[in-house]
Amino acid sequence: MSDIEEKIINIPNTVSFLRILMAPVLFYFAFTQQPNWFIGILLFAEFTDVLDGFLARTLNQITKMGSHLDSWGDFVIYTTIAICAWILWPEILERESLYFIIIVLCFTLPALIGFIKFHCFTSYHTWSVK
Repeated sequence: MSDIEEKIINIPNTVSFLRILMAPVLFYFAFTQQPNWFIGILLFAEFTDVLDGFLARTLNQITKMGSHLDSWGDFVIYTTIAICAWILWPEILERESLYFIIIVLCFTLPALIGFIKFHCFTSYHTWSVK
């Protein structure tokens, strides 16, 4: 394996990429109205979010690609959660729409402001963000 492959293809990056691949699975369970499977896969996806950073630090495999994969994975999963929650529980989200909008804004506004200010999406990789 080349040096570049070793820096890109490692265990933490694979775990982060796996989280991204879970989004279509979450959509499948939402569209087929299987909330228990949706929640189970979502919990596993969130576990991988913690696991990838832990592995990167423990195995000393912290890479720029890993940082990007983690941020992309977070964005994909959180976007998927919002859409799938609307599919699975529309009556709850309709009733709690103000809170839902506030949560979505709290997630998107910092990213949007960071993009406007720095011309790239911000990326936070600390335990406090979990």
